[in-house]
Amino acid sequence: MSRSFPVQYFSLVIFMFLFEFLIATLAFVFRENLGHVLREELKTGIELHYNATHPNSLDSIWTHIHEEVRVSLGQSFLVLSYVGKTGYRSPESRQDETGIFVHMPIGFHCCGVSGYEDWYDISAWKGQRFVPDSCCDIKFSNITDCGRSHNPDMWYTKGCAEQVQMWFVERLHIVGIVGLVVAFIQLFGLISSMLLFCTVRHKRSSHTYKSYDPTT
Repeated sequence: MSRSFPVQYFSLVIFMFLFEFLIATLAFVFRENLGHVLREELKTGIELHYNATHPNSLDSIWTHIHEEVRVSLGQSFLVLSYVGKTGYRSPESRQDETGIFVHMPIGFHCCGVSGYEDWYDISAWKGQRFVPDSCCDIKFSNITDCGRSHNPDMWYTKGCAEQVQMWFVERLHIVGIVGLVVAFIQLFGLISSMLLFCTVRHKRSSHTYKSYDPTT
């Protein structure tokens, strides 16, 4: 067996470990900047990519995902507010779904990125202070075109960015467990490659020693 294989494997695992460590360090150091950039990108998505009349492909993808996580709460459903660069389905496409709202598994009650004001005067409704119907409080789910009522008391006031951040913070222990499992697997790979390298080296040296004839 060639000794180059365990050495290459060992080097690959070391490289992966260092790369993951570098990414984690950069994410921790620049976590505030990353949060700011993410907020700005989401706001840009709301302003430019939401289409209330003709849903784009991204909207269709998210609609499919949202349908998969719909959860019934008796006669009504919780709300999924805007997350990502896609928008919501238009009110026209939702007329046959009175009282049914798309729900994220974690149950966010939010609207926009920082708040419902993020939906004001976007390209889909210039000069209007509308929000998608999915921003409406579940108590007002039976009101038609709730998002166009110009009544912020009917809408969720918290932004989704804050809610998502809180959700991740509450589940950091899961991230830690996953990180430990990955680190253990990589450590096991390093030890295995070292043992394999030592075994190959030992067998080669033993073979060389046994084939040596002192009488020649």
